[in-house]
Amino acid sequence: MPHNDYAANGFYFVTVVTHGRLPCLGTVADDSVDLTTAGAIVEGVWRNVAEQFQFVSLDALVVMPNHVHAVLVIERPAGGVMNHAATRGSDARVLDVAAQFIAPAASPTLGKVVRALKASSTRFIRQNGLEDFGWQPNYYEHVIRTEEDLTRIRDYIDSNPTQWALDPDNPAR
Repeated sequence: MPHNDYAANGFYFVTVVTHGRLPCLGTVADDSVDLTTAGAIVEGVWRNVAEQFQFVSLDALVVMPNHVHAVLVIERPAGGVMNHAATRGSDARVLDVAAQFIAPAASPTLGKVVRALKASSTRFIRQNGLEDFGWQPNYYEHVIRTEEDLTRIRDYIDSNPTQWALDPDNPAR
C-alpha cells in the first residue's frame, strides 16, 4: 500500500509462496509439517532474521509445503536502546545459517527484509541440490494494527497445518 511506511515500527503478517505453488518444502501428516531439506533451510533463514537485520525479529512462523506465513516485527529503539519483541520458540530442525547472511542493514523496510529472506533461502536451497527452486514474485503483507488482529493471525499461523487438507493447493486434495 503506497500510504504505509514499511520501515515503521510494527508487526507485519507476510506470506510467500513457492514458484508454481510446488509443495517442495514439506508434507503434512497428523496435522503437523514434516519439513524437507528445503523447508528446513527456509525455516532456518526466517528464524534467524534478527542476525541479518538490526531491529527486525520473528514473532510467529509456519513453513507449509508450498508457502510460508510469518509475523515479522520491526522495532527500532527509542533513545538508542535495543528492545526486540520476544521471539517465539524454534524447534531442533532449524538449520544454523545465520553466519552466512549478508551484513545487517541499518534501516530495513519490510520489502528489503522479505526480498533478502527469499534470496538467502533460494541460494541455500539451490546449493543443497534443488537447482530449480524459486519463489513466486512479490508477497502478501498485512500491517497488524491491533492486539486482537495479532492474536487472530498467530492462531491462524499455528493452526495452518491442521487446515492443509482443505487447501486448494494441496496436491492430495
